[in-house]
Amino acid sequence: MQQGLGAIPILDQVIQRLGLSEQLTAAMGQARYAEAILLLLKNVVIERNALYAIREWAAQFDPALVYGGHYGDDVLARALDRLFETDRASLLTRVVLHAVKAYAVDLTQIHQDPTSVELTGAYTKRRSRAVRLLRGHSKGHRPDLLRLVCELSVTRDGALPVLFKAHDGNRTDDTLHWENWQALRGILGRSDFLYVADSKLSA
Repeated sequence: MQQGLGAIPILDQVIQRLGLSEQLTAAMGQARYAEAILLLLKNVVIERNALYAIREWAAQFDPALVYGGHYGDDVLARALDRLFETDRASLLTRVVLHAVKAYAVDLTQIHQDPTSVELTGAYTKRRSRAVRLLRGHSKGHRPDLLRLVCELSVTRDGALPVLFKAHDGNRTDDTLHWENWQALRGILGRSDFLYVADSKLSA
C-alpha cells in the first residue's frame, strides 16, 4: 500500500511550534495519550472521521507521521477520558499564551460568539463536572431537544482561539459576557482590549 504525507508535515510544524506534545504529556501524564490526542487533532483538521475509522484513515500516511498508525478506538477513547479529567482550562491557557508568543499575536481586539448544540437520543448518565444537557431557547425551532451552549473568543489577528467554554443548555447569551470578560482579562493579563460581541452584549 502506497503511503503519503498529505498536509500532516504542515500540521506537525504548528504542533511543534506550539509545544502541544509537551503540553499534553505534562497535563495527561502519558506520552501515549498525548500522541492519541494529537492523532485525533490531525484527523479533525484533515478529514474528521469517527473513532473506529481513525486507524484505517491513518494507514494511508507514513507511520512516522501518525505515531505508528496503530492507535485504535479503544486507546483514543481512553485518551479522551483522560483529557476530560485534566485541568483543561489551565492547559488551554498555557497553549494560548504559547501561541501568542510564538506567533506575536495582536491582542488588542477580541471577538466573542456563543452558539448552541442540540442533541438527540437518551443521555441517562452525567459526570458531576460535566455541563447539563437542558432545554432552552432553540434557534432551530426544536424546543423538544436537549442542548448545550458553547462560546468561543478569538483574536481579530489571525482568529486565534483564546477562550472556549461550554455551559448548561438553558444558559442565555446575555448572561455570559461579564464572566467571559473577567476570564479574558486573566488570560491576557490586560484589560485595554476591545471586546466585540453581538447585540446581546448590550441587553
